[in-house]
Amino acid sequence: MTLALTPLPTVDLSTVDLFRISVEQYHAMIEAEILTTSDRVELLEGVLVYKMSKDESHVVAEESVSDAVEKQLPNTFSYRSQNPITLPDGEPEPDGAVVRGDRRTYLREGRKPGAADTFLPERLQSGVLSAATSFAGRQAGRQR
Repeated sequence: MTLALTPLPTVDLSTVDLFRISVEQYHAMIEAEILTTSDRVELLEGVLVYKMSKDESHVVAEESVSDAVEKQLPNTFSYRSQNPITLPDGEPEPDGAVVRGDRRTYLREGRKPGAADTFLPERLQSGVLSAATSFAGRQAGRQR
């Protein structure tokens, strides 16, 4: 069966009343399995936003960036691909980010990287999801 998808109209979110949730509420929804890994959403500035699908060119670009960046990093930093960064008002999952520490740092510490731990969050897609980079960048600027 083939489904025909109709694009939704663009909405100026500044004119819409949104119910915003906190990072703590978002984490509680995950813990209670209200949101699961099959729910393709992330929390951006207190709003749950659908993640967009990726085509193969995006995957290749993402892996190429990852390979290039990882080769340049000292042992005290690592590159995370499509993993959450906890900010005061959201938990974006940028295509890539340089973070302090090795791959196990945040597992040992029982947390996700925050704005103060994160450098160069990036989005390789255009459109709505590219806004997550500006969210993370603004938050990182506020935290430093």
